[in-house]
This record gives sequence, C-alpha cells and structure tokens, in this order.
Amino acid sequence: MKKSNRAKIFHGYYVTLLLVAGLSALTYYKTAVFETETSNPNQPQTVIRATENISVDPNQLVFTRATESSADRSAPSWHEVLFLATPSDGFVPDLYRAEVRLDHQRTIIGIRSIKNLTHSPAGDDYQLRVSLPYAVLATKVLGQVRSVTLFDFTGQPEQRSTNGWSTITRALARLSNFIETGQATGIGRTSIRFPRPVQEVELAFTGQEHRPKLALRWLDRRDGIHKASIDPATGETDHQELSVSQQVRLPKRPILWTVDTVRSASWIGPGPIEWLEGRFFALQDTYRRLRYALFGEAAELAEAGDDQSTPGNDPPIADGLEIGEENPPVPWPPPPIKPPVFSRKRANEGRWLPQIAKYEKNTAPSPPLIYRSFTRPDLRRPYVRVHLFAMDMRRLELHMVAGYEDPQPTTGSQGQGHFPKRPDLLSRIVVAFNGAFKTMHGAYGMMVERDVLIPPKARAATIATFDDGRVAMGSWPKGAPIVEQMVSFRQNMDPLVEDQIVNPRRRYLWGFTLEEDITEMYTVRSGICTTDSGTLIYAWGDDLTAETLGIAMNAAGCVYGMHLDMNPFHTAFIHYRFPEGINPDRPKFDSELVLSDMRYSVYRYVRGAPKDFFFLARKKFGPSPDWEHQDLAQPAPAMSPAIFRRTVGECQLVAADLSRIKLHLEPGTIPSELAVGLAPDPTEPMTDNLLVRALLGPWSPKRGQLVNGSLVARLDHRKPAVAITPDQHLFVGPCITQEQTTPPFDDGIQADWLICEGQRQPKSGPVLAIGQTPRNWLMLGIGPGDELTAVLEEYGIDNAAAFELNGDPAGAIRLRTANGMVDLDGTHIRQLSTHQSSLSLLAQPKSSGIVRLEQVLNA
Repeated sequence: MKKSNRAKIFHGYYVTLLLVAGLSALTYYKTAVFETETSNPNQPQTVIRATENISVDPNQLVFTRATESSADRSAPSWHEVLFLATPSDGFVPDLYRAEVRLDHQRTIIGIRSIKNLTHSPAGDDYQLRVSLPYAVLATKVLGQVRSVTLFDFTGQPEQRSTNGWSTITRALARLSNFIETGQATGIGRTSIRFPRPVQEVELAFTGQEHRPKLALRWLDRRDGIHKASIDPATGETDHQELSVSQQVRLPKRPILWTVDTVRSASWIGPGPIEWLEGRFFALQDTYRRLRYALFGEAAELAEAGDDQSTPGNDPPIADGLEIGEENPPVPWPPPPIKPPVFSRKRANEGRWLPQIAKYEKNTAPSPPLIYRSFTRPDLRRPYVRVHLFAMDMRRLELHMVAGYEDPQPTTGSQGQGHFPKRPDLLSRIVVAFNGAFKTMHGAYGMMVERDVLIPPKARAATIATFDDGRVAMGSWPKGAPIVEQMVSFRQNMDPLVEDQIVNPRRRYLWGFTLEEDITEMYTVRSGICTTDSGTLIYAWGDDLTAETLGIAMNAAGCVYGMHLDMNPFHTAFIHYRFPEGINPDRPKFDSELVLSDMRYSVYRYVRGAPKDFFFLARKKFGPSPDWEHQDLAQPAPAMSPAIFRRTVGECQLVAADLSRIKLHLEPGTIPSELAVGLAPDPTEPMTDNLLVRALLGPWSPKRGQLVNGSLVARLDHRKPAVAITPDQHLFVGPCITQEQTTPPFDDGIQADWLICEGQRQPKSGPVLAIGQTPRNWLMLGIGPGDELTAVLEEYGIDNAAAFELNGDPAGAIRLRTANGMVDLDGTHIRQLSTHQSSLSLLAQPKSSGIVRLEQVLNA
C-alpha cells in the first residue's frame, strides 16, 4: 500500500474518532431526572436518576457560585454545588459537582451536569471543607487515612498558562477538562500524603477569606498528635514530613487524546477501539511477514541491525576486601542466553553487553549497573527480537510513580506523573521505564509511597518494594493485607512466567477485551521479570504476543515475570542523568532512549506522564555522602559496601549497615567462679568473618553484664545497656531490672549515658560511644564526649552509651582491611586479645536482590 493511501486511511480514521469524541461532550448539559423521597420528613433525600444513581441530602449541598440562566433575576436560576453522595451500588461516598435549579423557595426543581470528581469506590471520602476557590476532603482506605486532596476551582496551573501549546492541543485539553469537570480550565488538585497512614485527621480553613490557609491535625498510630499548615495557592507547608504535590496535565498527542476520549465515552467504550487496533496490528503483521518472505534476511538486518559492540572489562575486587559469599550468588553479568527456538544465533545474540549511556563513561571501580542482550523467541518470525536489560538490584533501588491520568484511582488519590522533586533522589536516577495497563483494563492495584490508589487484587502478578530496600515479585496471596513495611506495589494481570513456566494459568487475552475476536495481537510489548538469583530484567520488543514475550523471559532465566504496557507510544526504557544541586522545578538533564524504535518523549517522566512508570536510582551507601569505605573489608558483595568511616574534628566514627552484619558481644575475662556453666567463647571461628571489633574495657563488678542469660555483674536500672536481642537486633537503652530486661536479651553490657531519650548527658574526656540511627545504622565513635554527642545527634540518635577508654583511644576500634586488622590510626594489630569485653561486627552475606512476594506476605 502506498504511503499516500495509508495516510488517507489514517486521517479518515482519526477524523472519525475526533468527531465521536466531540459528540461525547454534548452530553454534558443533559438534565437529570430526579425525585424527592419523603419517608423521613425531617431529612428528605433527593434521589438523582441519570447516568449517576445517587442519594443527596439537600442540607449537605455546598454552593460555590451561581450562573444565572436569564437576565430576569426573578426566574429560577442554576447554581453550582458540591456534595458528598453514595452511589446506590456503592458503599462509600464520592465527591460530586453539579448544577441545581432552584425556585423562589430555594427548592431544587432541576439538576444537571453531574460530575464525579473523585471516583473512589474503594476510598471513603469525608470531611468536605470549602473556602472558595478551594475545597478539601480526606479519604480513608482500608480503615486508615492515607491522603488528603485539595481542589482549586480556578483551574489547573498548566491550563491557566499554556504557552507553547499548539492551538489544537490547547483546544483538546480544554475539551477534556470540560467533559471531566464541567469547566474548560479544569480543577486543580493537590495531593497531601502522610509518611505513614494515620488513624484520623481533622481539616479546616483558617486565615483571611481571600488568602485562606489549610490546617491539618492528625493522630498517628502511636496516638501522637501532629499539626500542619498548608498554603493552598503554593503548596508550601510548615511540616517537613508531609508530601505535597500538584497534579499536572501536559500536552497529549492528538491521536492518543482521541483514542482515550472515545474509549471513555459511556455510549462507545473500549471495545470498538480495540477491535480497530486488532485489525490494524493484524494487517501490520501480515505486511512484515510478507516482506520477510520476499526479501529474507536482508529485510531483517536492515530493520534491526546486528550489534557488533564488545563488552567492557569488569575490574576485579581486591583480594581480602570481600568477606563471605552471597546467598544465593548473583552472577554479574548474567549467564549467556541459550536460543529458545533457533539453532543458530545472530551476532551477539544471548550475549550480555554493558548498557551505558553515550554521555557517560564507566569509570567506577565496579561493573556496570545494567547489561543488555537480545533473543529471538518466534520461530515463524525470525526478524522478531526481544531486547533484555538486566539491572543489578544490589546497587539499585526501585521506585514507582503513578501517572496523572492512570491508574485511575478508586480511592480518590491522584498520581503525580513525574519524578519526585527531591534533588538528592534526582541526582541518583539512572533509568526509567513504563508501567502497566490502564485502570479500565482490569483495575489492577497500585500503591505509591504507602498511598493506595487501587487496592490489590488477589492472585494478580505484583512487584513491590519495602522500606528496607527489598524488591519482591510474585502473585498476591488471597486475603493477604498490605503489610506495614511495604512502600509501593504495582500489579498487572496474571503472571506471564511463574516458576519458569510460560503463561501458567493459560490466559488467552493479554490486553484485548473482545473475547470473540482474535486472541493474538502482534505489537510492541514490554514486561519485567526476575531470575532466581535476584536480577531484575526489563524486556521489550515489537511484533510480539504475550507468549513470545514470556518465552524470551524464560530463556533469560526468569523464574517470575509480569506483563507491563503495550503499543508503541506507551513503552520505553530511558537513561537519565541529573546533575547534583539542580533546581527540581526546572531541572536540566541528559537522557537517551536505548533503542531508536521506542517512540516516547524523554520529557514525559520529568514534566508529567499520563501513565505510571518505574525508575531506578543508585542506592545510597553510608549514612551520608561524606563517609568513606575504601580499603575496608566488606560483607559480600563488596560492591555494595556496608562498613564506613569518617573523621569529624577530633572524633573518629565507624558506621555499619545492620542489615548486612551479625553482632556478637564477647564477655572478656570474667572471674572463674562466675563463669561456671557458661559456654566457651567462640572467638576463633569468628575471626574469618570479623569486620570490626570495638573494645569495651575489662570486666568490672561495677558494670552490669549478662552472658548467655547469666548475671555476671549486677545491673543498674539507671544506666544504659548495649545488648543483642534473640532476633539479632541491637538494643541501646535502659534495662528495667536485673530480673527482667526490656526488650529481653541474653547478652548485654552496661555503660554510662551519653544521650538519653534525646537529652544530653555531659561526659568529660574521650569516650567510646555506641548508638543506632533511625535508618538502622550502627555507629561507633571515639572522641571527646561533648563533641561526639553533637555528631551523633546530627544522625538522629536518641540513645547512646559511653564507655571509658583504657590506653590508646585509636586502638579501641579495630577495622579489617586487605592486609589484616588495623586500628583507627592504621597500625596493624598482630593479635586480637580477648581479655576485654568487646562488640564484634561479623560479615553476614546475603542476597540483596529480589525475593518472592508470597514468602514475604505469608511470613
């Protein structure tokens, strides 16, 4: 078919859809049929019968402004109102906007243009407060308040200033706003999120009428009361823990706008559009297969091209700096991919090559973060390639962002659609890639930063993140709750790969809703999967079915995989680089699409994307950027360091990631009459895994101590204890009595207070201090007591114990290097004496990749 003919067909198809989309706007002013129920004379209910079937209490109507329908003021007039109402088929109320016609007695005699502004069947909207032009309400999800939504009826910020938009883009945006909200400028939305779900919240507008302030008062899980004030115009708040973000709307391609608008029309729906898409993709597949049959391999090479690049050299880790082995071991790069269907391979097929953006050079002392490869999974279409991108989750952290349009939340909360405006996070972003299907295609669950947009679906394929950095993939267990440690999750359909079985549930519709129509759609598809060693892999390719995408994932060694989005304009894998110290509101950045066939704007994830997406950022190693780890031994993998040191003035500090080490308190030499029945000290076997040792001084009857549950020195309830609980957690704080310690521990040693419940306890002279940060870092420090106290407070340590130093202060902490144990001055330690009590930090290698979701939620 000639290009001109294809263009005519396309334009005819586009114009038809555009006309249909315009017609859908004509239903806006359709007047609803309503009636008044008088079963309760004291509280009459107005029941609206139209596209909505809701019950409205006239006493709860909030009038926002009047729009006179006639110059004659005595005639009945139309007034704009807001109200909370529960649909007849629902359980919780939503926020509605409508226009009501009133007679002279202020009785409702007509109602029209009803718009549901929240669409939250899974969220309980309540506490509607209005101070024009603003309104605010809170939403409860699963019994907890997870967000507050602020509405601005002057319009969306981007709609009030649309400089740079084309005339048609501006017109389409105004039409969308008119259809959705009843006003061409749209309604501005600001989401206010709590760091964790709260029990209850109170909302109120304060201040002057023309410049109101939003006041929040909430109760957290520990019955703590918090207060905050927010400027509705700017979003500025006086509470650092609140996350305040404005919803954005950016230009949309006319073809995408048309398709989305027609799909959402109640009298059309998604079926006809997907029928047309199916026919288009079928014709496209026939054309490509015919071209390959006529021109063979030449057409394939011209279309895809063989990659002749060579892999880089992975710098080795110095001997002695990596202690132990990962469990399970993570091969990096992954093993070569065996061809799933062909006996012969193309150049570099199945070979993992470094994936580095052109604007960057791999100068780091560790292997690249991302490797790429490809495989051919379709025997009938040899030209089809699935491109695979393996990401090292030991050094990367996964984040999720909801689009400003999709997922269409069922809880009232809206997505941001762009990277978080946090300079410390922006500067660490490496790549971003597309999310999953629209809400209309299954309403699969999503939660972002503990804000539930759509509750989880049982048995749906899920990827989730947790507050300790773990990533989990699996099928959501039936009846499983959202656990407190979970930060975000995204779901989409059934698993595409499960336990290395492609399509284990024999699903036959993957992104197509008409069951009686074709069951295979050859188009662009994407997915995400994990190997048994915990490597995350993103997969992308054209001319794919769900089955061929799953075959490619299986060939790459994935044990679990889920289908993400499909079609050319919705899928991409993009490199990003943001400089440090950037302006998050107008950031400058470098970017690169990894494949030229990906038709996606690199600006969307920065300025605003209508659909959800994922991004990966470099993990932060160390309590802050000014800590060093060079030449220090680390638990495997050493490329993810867990032991750091830093010097501040006269203080020398050592920090350890408690999730990567094992703690052991060694009692030292105690009197023989007190040591009867105590187990022998296993010091020697531990030296192979020893990373750090802090000497706490010799045994003393004046310093309380427990060894294996036996009291070897009387405990003093006025002094702190440094102890290890049975579940291997560090405890630094007060113990109540010698008969019962809180929390219970079998091994502990007492010291003096340096910081007690946030209060300083003056200490003169040099001391060795032990404390734990809120982010689960153990800190050891040596230096003057007052100066050391100030340093520890900077990291949020509320409880710190101080031990008096004996002898050389630098020798009280020993560190393992490639050449053996040294003190803080670098002097080699030839013998590890066990005469003193000590706290030992042992390497605890473990997989820091991806775990199975079922194991986490069923634990």
